[in-house]
Amino acid sequence: MYTVKIIADPDSLYKERVEKIDFSKLRNSIFSVSHKSLPLVDIEGEQIYGQYKKSRHYKAEKASRVALLKEFKESTGFIHIAAHASRSSENPLFSRIMFSDGVLFPFDFIGEGIAAELVTLSGCQTAAPGLNYGNTFSLAKAFYRAGSRYVLASLWPVDDKVTMLFMNEFYKQLSQTKNIKVAYLQAVQYISTEIEDPAYWGAFILIGN
Repeated sequence: MYTVKIIADPDSLYKERVEKIDFSKLRNSIFSVSHKSLPLVDIEGEQIYGQYKKSRHYKAEKASRVALLKEFKESTGFIHIAAHASRSSENPLFSRIMFSDGVLFPFDFIGEGIAAELVTLSGCQTAAPGLNYGNTFSLAKAFYRAGSRYVLASLWPVDDKVTMLFMNEFYKQLSQTKNIKVAYLQAVQYISTEIEDPAYWGAFILIGN
């Protein structure tokens, strides 16, 4: 019913920017990491790639940690990661994302630097904090601290099909509005009309300013 914005840092009030970004003119990358519990990951990646044909689409064995670390420096638009993720409730530094060549932990990249305007973590509990670090640190926060201006992630386990529908709508709106916040809000509005129960789609949050 309402749009809620949480200001975690007062400086965000001064840093907020609303300019449009034409992602079709920037370098984007899409990672589709297949997993038996995520049968629609490849379809999700193909749908997004269909809207951004100039993107680099990494799938199967090419969806690797090595490729992602490279794209941290080279992707100036968005980095979309559709993969199996797991939150460590005891120590969020050990929350992880599965890639074709192994597991990615926050401490693997937090000092790398990310050039992208947006990182999307299309997986379960990627924005869920652990019990330590003041209940604030998460996979999403690690990507944000590493330099991404925005991070789109989830607070709790999400359904594979609902995630695919939400992400497809988000990137469709992003290509039309060229505004990350507007695209996110319109995607939420769309999915809420398709699926009434917010338990299925309310997990998706946008971090950034």
